[in-house]
Amino acid sequence: MIGKANSSWDGLLNSNEINSASSFSSYAANAALNYKNGIYIDWYLPSIDELILLGTVRFILNMTIDKKNNPTHDEITLNEYWSSTEFSRGNARTFKFGDNIVSNVGKDNIRNCRFIRHF
Repeated sequence: MIGKANSSWDGLLNSNEINSASSFSSYAANAALNYKNGIYIDWYLPSIDELILLGTVRFILNMTIDKKNNPTHDEITLNEYWSSTEFSRGNARTFKFGDNIVSNVGKDNIRNCRFIRHF
């Protein structure tokens, strides 16, 4: 484990735990914490429960993103996304929108990322 990045519900806590392990600077959680879109600077990689919650309102989120017609905001696709929740030393939890499948995937694999802010 990278520390205590195993909360199923607190992605910000997990992201900060991953960020504090300096040898893991290439992880998605670090990219999320450092992301700036010109307006907000408080982004993080969501926990598995936060991703599941986003899955329940994906239709509404995508409609909102589409209506704003902002090219910097992509719709949530039906692909698999990383969470900040670790499962084991070598695996983290992922969530596949559409199928609502939670998996444990090796951290050396490539998956999509969705940065979020507290809601």
